[in-house]
Amino acid sequence: MQLANFLSKIHTVKGNYGKVVSVASYYDKEIIINDKEEYFVDGIKLEQKFDNLEEVKSYIDIQEEAFKTKVELYENISDTKVASIIRKHTEIKITNQLIEHYIHTASSKCFTVDPIILEMRMTNKLDSEINDKIVFRLDDGKQVALSEQTLEKIANLLNNMEIKDQTIDFMRKSQENFLSVIRIV
Repeated sequence: MQLANFLSKIHTVKGNYGKVVSVASYYDKEIIINDKEEYFVDGIKLEQKFDNLEEVKSYIDIQEEAFKTKVELYENISDTKVASIIRKHTEIKITNQLIEHYIHTASSKCFTVDPIILEMRMTNKLDSEINDKIVFRLDDGKQVALSEQTLEKIANLLNNMEIKDQTIDFMRKSQENFLSVIRIV
């Protein structure tokens, strides 16, 4: 009876995944497969089609390796350089943990208007490879490339808003959200 109860729970709707057929773990990632053979990793639907779980695991390996490579590129920027950039923009106490935080955040390519992250990304030649624009990855998997002038306009607009953090979170969610805010700028 307990097995039947457990199996019925697996085959119920879980979030926005539809009817869940299988749940697996790979490293620290949760992989969900629904009855339409769609794959979700940590709640994000993979747009790419996969034939089986092993292909998804390979995809995760490739993504993890790419992320490690990006982090290594930022680790090549000396801690002294990162500390110098931080000191230029703020008076907070600079610690190794703070430097690691900024390196991790910059390597994530997540949209931000934080001047420290932006300067780090402009310093890294691989980040400004498209006509002096910085490429940001959004939560929906899409990417946007912005010039320094556009970033300054967005930062100035958002700095005057009481809901700056909420607006940035809104922009990060999807390309549609991002563009709706950009049209205002």
